[in-house]
Amino acid sequence: MPTSTSIPRNQRVQWITITDLKVDPETQRSQRPAHAKQIAETFNAEAFGVLTVSERPDGYYVIDGQHRLAALHILGWTNQKVPCIVFSGLDQAEEAQRFIGLNTSKAVRTFDKFRLRVVAGEPIAFEIDAIVRKHGLYVADSARATGCVRAVRTLEDIYTGKLLRTDPNPDALDMTLGTVTRAWGTEPSALDAIVLGGIGAVYLRYGLGVDTMRMADKLTKIDGGAYAFLAKTRMRAGLSGLSKWASAAQLAIDLYNSGLRKDALPPFTK
Repeated sequence: MPTSTSIPRNQRVQWITITDLKVDPETQRSQRPAHAKQIAETFNAEAFGVLTVSERPDGYYVIDGQHRLAALHILGWTNQKVPCIVFSGLDQAEEAQRFIGLNTSKAVRTFDKFRLRVVAGEPIAFEIDAIVRKHGLYVADSARATGCVRAVRTLEDIYTGKLLRTDPNPDALDMTLGTVTRAWGTEPSALDAIVLGGIGAVYLRYGLGVDTMRMADKLTKIDGGAYAFLAKTRMRAGLSGLSKWASAAQLAIDLYNSGLRKDALPPFTK
């Protein structure tokens, strides 16, 4: 009977030729060439360790160790064999889960972890991604691409309520993305973490007391669009001492309240 130290039945140790090892970007962090180059420049064979690999019908795919593998390619050692822990019978979600489990204490970027959590089917990340896609957006690591959201920590802080230490509120994230896309479309500035955090904070605090159509309409009327909103927020933050997203929330409230005789939103205090 297997013990806690036994090798699972779907796991084995195997030496595999470097050229036979592949990388699936869907189940990996984004590759950083500079990191691979650094490993190559300071390479120590005795400290190489083992690669964690998934055996698929079309070959062996690295779960953990892609930068060490890339370093070996840089060094030109492609005809060598390296020690691998090989898993068989895993699907993409299980491979992503393995990567996350192996890298809980390593410096994996929040963005990469989020993307892998989506692939792994982790409920919160999966639902956040679905809300993002609902509004014609997508999560990707591209600074100025139209429709691209990089601010995954902010998305999750709104969804979970962590931004204001409130209860989870998926509707607040839905309203936030609906508002910014209605006001400014999918331009990069509209999807900046400060903008999303500010609008999200308003919905987290005041919820259904906010007329989302009015909010979007007021934001639309800012000369210069989302870029100008972001610039004004930064200027306010510098003068007020509030955080940038709190300053964005107050700016949004000031715009929303302009012209209202009743049902105005209270001032935002963090």
